[in-house]
Amino acid sequence: MIEAAMKCTEALQDSNRALQLEELRNEIDSKIKAMELNKNVLEDTVSRELENIHRQREELDKMEKDLVENMRKDDLENVSLIGSLLGDSVRKIFDEELQTCLERDEDNYESKADDDLNGFEETRSESLEGDDAIKLVRTVTNEVSTLSV
Repeated sequence: MIEAAMKCTEALQDSNRALQLEELRNEIDSKIKAMELNKNVLEDTVSRELENIHRQREELDKMEKDLVENMRKDDLENVSLIGSLLGDSVRKIFDEELQTCLERDEDNYESKADDDLNGFEETRSESLEGDDAIKLVRTVTNEVSTLSV
């Protein structure tokens, strides 16, 4: 539009107005170039920031993955430790119980050595209780070992 106005002023031989229009056109061109440069700078800045955000997102994803992996590893170690401690506790408790049963059985055998056949049968049934305790200790120990693995 300014070009048309400049041609018109030249045709009318109005050099003063033609110079003003040319100056206006140069100002407009200058402002357009400044706007284009500003737009390019903004686009570059946004592009860099988006790349930074993408990189940070990848880092956060990796951190999240590592955190979950470490939590699972720690949980497995904890389960193993607790299983081992529980196994030790069960063995200790039942070993004490077994020792008590064995000592009681020995006392019963010694005190009833002179008893009749009925006395022998009673001692035998108490001995079976000791055998049951041994079986129970083995069963619990196997179960705890399974948990530890």
